[in-house]
Amino acid sequence: MRLLGPVLVAFLSAAVTAGAQPPQPPPPAPPAAALDAHLKGWEKAMGQLQNFSTTFELTRKNAVFNNERKYDGSLLWMKPTNSRLAIQGRADKADYEAFVCNAKSVFHYDGAKKTVTEFKAAPAGAGADNLLLAFLGGMTAADAKKRFQLTLKEDSKNYVTLDVRPLLARDKQEFTHAVLALLAPTNEGRLPAYLPYEAWKQLPNGDTEVWKLRQHKADALNVTATLFEYEPVAGWKLQPAPALPPR
Repeated sequence: MRLLGPVLVAFLSAAVTAGAQPPQPPPPAPPAAALDAHLKGWEKAMGQLQNFSTTFELTRKNAVFNNERKYDGSLLWMKPTNSRLAIQGRADKADYEAFVCNAKSVFHYDGAKKTVTEFKAAPAGAGADNLLLAFLGGMTAADAKKRFQLTLKEDSKNYVTLDVRPLLARDKQEFTHAVLALLAPTNEGRLPAYLPYEAWKQLPNGDTEVWKLRQHKADALNVTATLFEYEPVAGWKLQPAPALPPR
């Protein structure tokens, strides 16, 4: 009984000290768990997205000569397989190319050659070999992890930034390494979550590209399938794609 008093005093002192401390925030989720949570959120957001448009600035840097070329462009995408991507050089108006993709064909507009090349029988998810288009639609979180080695590089109020390395041969033909910044659900601009915001890509030849997307618009009412059909250009030649060699 003699020990009860000191023990009780010590217990009460500890309780008072603990009660005086402010509640501590929970520890951050482990990187792998945080990545999985964002991938699930991205999959849900992209599954609900019907169409998306943006303008962008593109900077291409040559690895050999260390020079840069700057472009302005626009992107329009509509579920499930429709997209329009146009890129215009700032210094040379002939430095122009565009891609119009639908469920049946992909049309490549080449400003230097003044040609439009049609690739017939486009597969489902036309244009999905493009990193930005791949992250807009056509993939689940599980598919993304099979297709890319993904690491959560930044998890902030405005951005969810992923380090992306391709695992499949077809993607390795487009890029060897990329860093992709998506809009976080808590972004201050209150823009739709997980839309692409910026991307850095290293190409197989060592060249790099930086894409800065602006003026995001989601689920516009005036986007229809007619916007993704072939449009002739005066003085340009429409031609079929070269036949693939036999396997």
